[in-house]
Amino acid sequence: MADGTVRGYVRTVYAKTAVHSKQELIDLVTAEKDGAKSDPAGLEG
Repeated sequence: MADGTVRGYVRTVYAKTAVHSKQELIDLVTAEKDGAKSDPAGLEG
């Protein structure tokens, strides 16, 4: 895979998740993962 392709995919993920850095994306995924643990059936919100 070309570097430009990966950069494009990363930009798309950032845009769709409304984040601006790797750390923001990690924090978002971690928060979602922790939320799923507290609501395993997905019944909240």
